[in-house]
Amino acid sequence: MIAPDEAAPDGDEDLPPPPDMPDCCFSGCAQCVLDTHAEEMREWRARVAAIRAGRKAPEADRGP
Repeated sequence: MIAPDEAAPDGDEDLPPPPDMPDCCFSGCAQCVLDTHAEEMREWRARVAAIRAGRKAPEADRGP
């Protein structure tokens, strides 16, 4: 759950949706959906912080 002070200034429409728990098999995958979601949340929080600071949001480096 997102705390009220973490909500994006214009709403949370771009908030990454959490994965459904059946998506995680709990077998220690190298690229777990929970790890991916955690990274997406870090990027989202960085964009929100940039917006609040009045500067352009950093572009996510998604790689090839």
